[in-house]
Amino acid sequence: ALVISLIFYIMLIVLYSFNLLGNQR
Repeated sequence: ALVISLIFYIMLIVLYSFNLLGNQR
């Protein structure tokens, strides 16, 4: 259960980072 939560959190951060990069460009 913990692993799933960790993966979800990481995915959220990755998506956020991608959004920021797209916005900067």
